[in-house]
Amino acid sequence: MRARATPDAKRVRSNCASRAGAFSSALASLDGGDHDAIAAALERLEARDVIRARTPPTFAGEREYAFKHQILHQVTYDTVLKRHKRVGHARVARWLAHLADAGKLRGGDFLGLAAEHFE
Repeated sequence: MRARATPDAKRVRSNCASRAGAFSSALASLDGGDHDAIAAALERLEARDVIRARTPPTFAGEREYAFKHQILHQVTYDTVLKRHKRVGHARVARWLAHLADAGKLRGGDFLGLAAEHFE
């Protein structure tokens, strides 16, 4: 019998689908949700083998994940409403710009990724 996803896990899964192929706990929480609930949801998704931890992470001090299968990522992404996709992509682009402004990454490191999200 398949376990049902909790509302937090469904929301986090949908939020992460709007991100790039990989996402960190910081990216998963860009919608302002409770950080502990998001971390727990990510752990549940990992335990259910929906996502997998990636090492080494792109950003030091972050735990980074990716969907186990590209098709699962695509199907999840396709279920996200267009207006939610726009908001999610804009949040990621602003987050990348903030990291560049704060000196946490070189501006050119993620220029292509930021451009995709601003598109």
